[in-house]
Amino acid sequence: MGLFSKAAIDKKYVIEKKELGSGNFAVVKKATIKPGVKASDIPEGMGTEVAVKIIDKAKVEDMNDITREIDVMGQLKHPNVIKLFEIFDEPKKMMLVMELVTGGELFDRIVSKGSYTEADAAGVILSLCDALNYMHAKKIVHRDLKPENILCALPQPPPPKPHRCGPVRTAQHPPPKPHRCGPVR
Repeated sequence: MGLFSKAAIDKKYVIEKKELGSGNFAVVKKATIKPGVKASDIPEGMGTEVAVKIIDKAKVEDMNDITREIDVMGQLKHPNVIKLFEIFDEPKKMMLVMELVTGGELFDRIVSKGSYTEADAAGVILSLCDALNYMHAKKIVHRDLKPENILCALPQPPPPKPHRCGPVRTAQHPPPKPHRCGPVR
């Protein structure tokens, strides 16, 4: 089964109303597979609960950015990287069905703990470096790593998973001219 689906997403998933997160042009919601969906219609490795990133196409400046994000996420199969299972493309919105990670953002985890011990940080960094090494071996760079863009899986200690792959790029030879990526301060 390919990543793109022509069927309506509501034939396969029940999407909750509550948002798990939001950005400039998308919201993320939790969804569950509807009873009666055939096992052959469920992507390999997917549980019964998923995250659905709902992209409002009217708010996207350049759909090539979304296409690149999908292309890159489709190449990544690693335990410390969010998995993309399928895509539903409708005229006004695009929905990415992804792995559900329920431990929250690393930023929130750091704030709630007050401080991170060296041992806590070492575990996070080890998992993160493993994911980045995998991505870099595929000539993919994230370009926007920060605690807000790293999701934590449960149970603790969390293996972090970089997300928000919008700014990712594949490595080019020669490399492009450097430019600022991220918020301007």
